[in-house]
Amino acid sequence: MKRVLIYEHVTGGGMAGEELQESWLQEGSAMRLAAIRAFQQAGCIVSTFQDSRISLEIDIECFEISRPAQLAPALLSAMAQTDHGVLIAPETDGILASLAEWAQPQQGWNLGCTAEAVRLCSDKLQCANFFEANQILHPSTWQADQPSSNWRSTDGWIVFKPRDGAGSLDTFKAPSHFDLNQVTHRGPGQMLVQSFSPGESLSLSVLCDGWGKIVPIGVCRHNFKPISDSQGFWDLSHYDPEFEPDFPIDRLQNCMKALQLIPGLRGWVGVDFIWDPQLKTDTVVEINPRLTSSFCWIQTARDISKIADQWLSILEQSHL
Repeated sequence: MKRVLIYEHVTGGGMAGEELQESWLQEGSAMRLAAIRAFQQAGCIVSTFQDSRISLEIDIECFEISRPAQLAPALLSAMAQTDHGVLIAPETDGILASLAEWAQPQQGWNLGCTAEAVRLCSDKLQCANFFEANQILHPSTWQADQPSSNWRSTDGWIVFKPRDGAGSLDTFKAPSHFDLNQVTHRGPGQMLVQSFSPGESLSLSVLCDGWGKIVPIGVCRHNFKPISDSQGFWDLSHYDPEFEPDFPIDRLQNCMKALQLIPGLRGWVGVDFIWDPQLKTDTVVEINPRLTSSFCWIQTARDISKIADQWLSILEQSHL
């Protein structure tokens, strides 16, 4: 019987990101609960960490911490007592990459992506350059404050977002002439601008083995809502997800190519993309190298114990 640790990062413990945003805590808590149930139903012995700020409405073994200094020794001890672990953390400030690096010496323990894959996907500009170099259809991407950037010459709408992967908090759709400083206070080099791709905003969820093998799980639709009294602006952090069980995943050529080419993608991975229903093309927006909130949505329509079984088996087969 496998022993699995579901770790949700809620405090810095000496790394960057000492305090996480409340919305991240809520999203992370929902994903942690869904992951606990999935692996329990798959027959695993599941344990987790517990922080005083987060309640857990389920009776399982917990490794408790009350201050950041306890995190590193407690996590290393918990890793030694379990076979595998799922690391739930934001990509911002290098938090998830640092956790993946901590787990690296214990081969086969981390059920998620390698630190190198997390760093590539977390840097949205570097990832866009990777897409460009590998001829993967994606929105044109510029550093917002780079003098050589020509995004202001584009017509129509743009999307601006953080470079470090914290897109849910500071991502907007706006006219290309808009002053970004009106809605964001991030420092130089921290914001990107992307050309706006019309179409259906969707997210593909898959399981990866780290070597290019991909098991598609499903597609969710992002139903974005406009900001009140904003003259057409859209805040992309507020949306109502909807599972699309009949979406033709076999047509997502760009999404699958990106997943196959990025080394170190393991376990649950999400790809945000724009689907053009007329041209039948998928424009890759970004890759989330971690457990995503889609895990919570898809579990309402899929047997999550089977997803957990697939997750474990695809990684075990990759080590044969």
